[in-house]
Amino acid sequence: MQRTISLPAAVHGVPRPTVVLLALYAVVSLWVFQGFLKPYSLPFALGMLALPFCLLPGPVAGSDRRWMLAGAALLLLTALVPVKTLLFLSLGCLLFGIAPRAGLRAGPLAGLVWIFVTPIFTYFFNAFSFPIRLQLAAWAGGLLRGLAVPVSIQGHVIVQPNGSFSIDPGCMGLNMLVASLLLGAMTLGYYQRRLQRRPGTPALLFFFGVLCACNVLANLIRILLLVWFVLLPGTPMHEVTGLACLLLYVGVPAAFLARRLIARGQPLAAVEPVAPRPGGLRVQVLMLLLFTSVATYVANTDTNLQLSFLNGRKAGAYAITEQVPGVLKLSDGQHLLYVKFVRGFYDTDHSPTICWTGNGYTLAGAKEERIGGQAVFTAQLQHEEARLYTAWWYSDGAVHTTRQWEWRERMLRGGRRFAVVNVTAASPAALRREVASLLGGNHLPALFRSVEIRKWADPAPLLFMNPQTNPR
Repeated sequence: MQRTISLPAAVHGVPRPTVVLLALYAVVSLWVFQGFLKPYSLPFALGMLALPFCLLPGPVAGSDRRWMLAGAALLLLTALVPVKTLLFLSLGCLLFGIAPRAGLRAGPLAGLVWIFVTPIFTYFFNAFSFPIRLQLAAWAGGLLRGLAVPVSIQGHVIVQPNGSFSIDPGCMGLNMLVASLLLGAMTLGYYQRRLQRRPGTPALLFFFGVLCACNVLANLIRILLLVWFVLLPGTPMHEVTGLACLLLYVGVPAAFLARRLIARGQPLAAVEPVAPRPGGLRVQVLMLLLFTSVATYVANTDTNLQLSFLNGRKAGAYAITEQVPGVLKLSDGQHLLYVKFVRGFYDTDHSPTICWTGNGYTLAGAKEERIGGQAVFTAQLQHEEARLYTAWWYSDGAVHTTRQWEWRERMLRGGRRFAVVNVTAASPAALRREVASLLGGNHLPALFRSVEIRKWADPAPLLFMNPQTNPR
């Protein structure tokens, strides 16, 4: 007698087709998001812990059409702007859309948690936090001088006789912003389940806005304590002070405010079971196929491949070498110049804070200064005993800026392609001379004009796009 093996109709109350769909989404996601997500990072781990608190239990029902429509719209947008951030956001919407089939409901809080987990959230905070760090250094310096502490301010570095303190985006205080937002979301989810009430969207935005303000306050107090007691980086008390300030000035206010907002919110509405519509499963399968198709397109598309350079071409005294698509390395034997093109207004830029530190250098003393009448960022690069001096800004060959919003707005309005221009020299004087020469000469405009834009191939269906290079 032949024995047949059949799969159960449900796994822990979740219908078998839903389990299969979730498993397939997981397989595609593990492939397309490799290198994009960092599973062992603190934001990702906290986000995965916070999500169960933000998903509300409910009866097994049909799909949530609002989330499904949002996911479909994001997939179409991703097909136009092929970046993994949009693809990851569409994945969240699609998963929240089928959550009712597993007896769960997702609201705005779950959507915010999904946004906080994306690496682009941390990137934009680091990219746009420079004015905040400068202001923190200025405030801390003013308060310390008022307390008769002899300090001087150099950009976002506070210098005193016993040491210097750099307010960098990677420091304990500022780096914990995403963690505090996710812990705040977890706290809101806890009280939401306990009190069976939910806050409105304005209350959610107010809550997270207050958390950001509390982070700034906690960092200011932390800086004052570190400088006052000379708690240098690398010492245990340096890290303990950061955690204590985070707990006292962010964690306690967050718990207090979360309970108040939830208590004043609306009662959770009872959700009646909804029978799955005929053809509902087919729609889910079609959405999975669409997600897989767009994921394949994103994984195999890099618009930097449109750029064409000729190795060996010269820009003034600089010899040009194309490192990877969109990144040029130029050298004249005394100075090193990198020109790193961005793919669009939506793209991340590879500033020295990312690239040089990834090569083992420590970037210190970053500040904004004017050279040749133009604002540029400058910093020191240290690696063991070696010390270099670097400067960078954004340029399209004619327009030079240090403002993120400016170059993004120009590209959004159809302007020329921008790039990060990064100059490195052996001494501050040599760096300033070379930056002034580049800004005042015609080498950069000629270099940007020499970029040839390759023609796109004939349009092809998304499922049949030719493989190229995995985008960042």
